[in-house]
Amino acid sequence: MRTKVRVYKVEYCDYNKMLWLMILALIAQRSIVASNITATIQELLTGYDHRIRPDHEGPPTTVSLIVFMESIGPLEERTMDFSSSFYTAMDWVDTRLTYTGEKYIILKGDDIQKFWIPDVFFMYEKEGQHHDIIQANQMLKILPDGKCRYVVRVSLTTVCRMLLQRFPFDTQTCSIHMFSFAYSSLDILLDITDNSVAVHPDIIVARYDLTNVSTKTYYLQFEIMTNNTWSGAAITFTFKRHLQAYILTVYIPSILLVTISWMSFWIDAHAAPARITLGITTVLTATTMTASMQDSFPDATGAKAVDIWMAACLIFVFLSLIEYAMTNYLIVLQDRKMKSNDASELKPDDSICTNDSTSPSANEKSGAHAKELTNGPSKPEYTGFSAEHMDKLARVLFALTFLAFNAYYWTFYVIFES
Repeated sequence: MRTKVRVYKVEYCDYNKMLWLMILALIAQRSIVASNITATIQELLTGYDHRIRPDHEGPPTTVSLIVFMESIGPLEERTMDFSSSFYTAMDWVDTRLTYTGEKYIILKGDDIQKFWIPDVFFMYEKEGQHHDIIQANQMLKILPDGKCRYVVRVSLTTVCRMLLQRFPFDTQTCSIHMFSFAYSSLDILLDITDNSVAVHPDIIVARYDLTNVSTKTYYLQFEIMTNNTWSGAAITFTFKRHLQAYILTVYIPSILLVTISWMSFWIDAHAAPARITLGITTVLTATTMTASMQDSFPDATGAKAVDIWMAACLIFVFLSLIEYAMTNYLIVLQDRKMKSNDASELKPDDSICTNDSTSPSANEKSGAHAKELTNGPSKPEYTGFSAEHMDKLARVLFALTFLAFNAYYWTFYVIFES
């Protein structure tokens, strides 16, 4: 007995019909969801007043802050500020925005203004902007349980009060402070933790290393508004300055300049033109170097570490020139004393003239004196503190003093950083 198998032929047009039916069903489903979201938004806005904070008659609304740093810097020492670009997310709960459903609602543009959002502002801000390319970089996300998240992208230039007395061995701390403008701590509490701040791993800050990021919450009183306190949140960035550029352009050249000024201690003290030229050249070079570097260094209320270094190097170079002045004075004293010694040796003996010339002893003395005058007197050696002694002392004293200054300077500014 044979089993008959029926073969059904499905035409190509049937496939097209099925595909179109599926597309129409999907569109219908999405339109239903969209209409449901639209209806939900309209329902949420019914009787909703965006001018009133959530639970305005209850406890303060807690606003949790989350920050992602997109870029930091540069730090400007002359204007005492620093720039940054970051994303700020604010989380809070608004019980008026609870609805039935599982899908969250995302709003952007002008629709955000229909809902209450925290009026957070940045204290010590010099310049700031919201980004709006291609559209405004902000969004509001509402969950069914009333949790809200507002995200906005901001670029700021804020005040950074820098202490430059240790420049260029300084470590600077700059902060971003956030407060609610209209609501005191009775209405809004800002909250932030170290884990809620993230920094882009590829951030490079010119002339600095970002060594630490910390957060804190605190209270501040604005007497100009009310006697209440305001809840604030701060993100503090710690920057340590790079030393390589200053070592190569400031410290090594100045050390070489001081060392070159010591070469005059090995030049003959009687070679006045060579020693004076070397001394004046090094002094002028040190002065020019100090003056030119001041234009590139930041201004400070007191002396900076680099100012102390440059002043010390200038003093060492100047003292090497003063050393030759003292050496030259010793040469003059030495010549005067030698001339006076020569004059005393050449003065005739009065005893020879007064004694009887016929006596044997007088004849012997006269003959010895005549022989001394014939052969010439022996030149006496100078036994006092001479120019040679001064140069030898300067070679050791200048080197040891400069080494001691370096040991104290680098120990104080590098090892004992605090």
